Amino acid sequence: MRQSPLFPILYNAFFNATSSTTHSASVIINESVRSRPGDAVAPTTHGLETTNEPTAFSGITTDPSQKTFSSSFSSTMSARVPASAISPEQWTFLNATVQGRLHADGAPFASPCFASESGSDSVQCASIQAGYLSEKYRVSFIGSYMMPQWETCQATGDGCLLNWQNPADPAAFSSPRTCKQGNVSKYYVDVQEPLDVTAAFEFARNTGVRIVIKNTGHDYQGRSSAPDSLTLSTRNVQGIAYSPTFQPDDCASISPQPAMTIGSGTVFGQAYEFAEAHDIT
Repeated sequence: MRQSPLFPILYNAFFNATSSTTHSASVIINESVRSRPGDAVAPTTHGLETTNEPTAFSGITTDPSQKTFSSSFSSTMSARVPASAISPEQWTFLNATVQGRLHADGAPFASPCFASESGSDSVQCASIQAGYLSEKYRVSFIGSYMMPQWETCQATGDGCLLNWQNPADPAAFSSPRTCKQGNVSKYYVDVQEPLDVTAAFEFARNTGVRIVIKNTGHDYQGRSSAPDSLTLSTRNVQGIAYSPTFQPDDCASISPQPAMTIGSGTVFGQAYEFAEAHDIT
């Protein structure tokens, strides 16, 4: 098998990224995992408060049928506004813009185990305890991270964790211990197309809410979580394509070269299998 490097690996949230000049095969990749490929997401409130009067933001126009999103803001807001301070009307407008892919029910991974939670569920708790240390199990939960400390707010210590040495230990989730939201975003967009990203960033620009981007939650520096933020979940962005003569858009000075374009919902195992099939591993 011909050996050629797969680097540089460029981390991007979507497909149409540009690569840097290299003299061997390059990869455009973002490590992420999709739990159920092909699942359709029907418009839903996902825990959002409904309102009969969704209010458009000043300077924003949307046309979902044309999949366009435009804005005319005069300046970018510098102050961060907690997601909990955003009005229901604003969230409803964003949900309509992303065609029902905004969720308002993001919860800490271990929350079903805590008796203090109204949604405590012994069956689901047992399942979470069994898979607590499993990366493959964790990736399908929006409130789960590969490194559990990033589920906890580093500034306050608020969190919702089990005992990693013994996930079945009831002392970790029994009274007086409580489950707190910590670094887990309650609000998140299930990204499936570029408009979702554009809409979310314009929403953040207008409201001041902080955005974090999460695929598998595999970030050693904890950049994929933040308290009271809006999360863009990119694990549903699927697809792999190979071009022997790839050239980035608007980069005529870069010579065509072999390259893979990989959606951020693709796991590394899939990427390597695809690369091997095209003899570029």
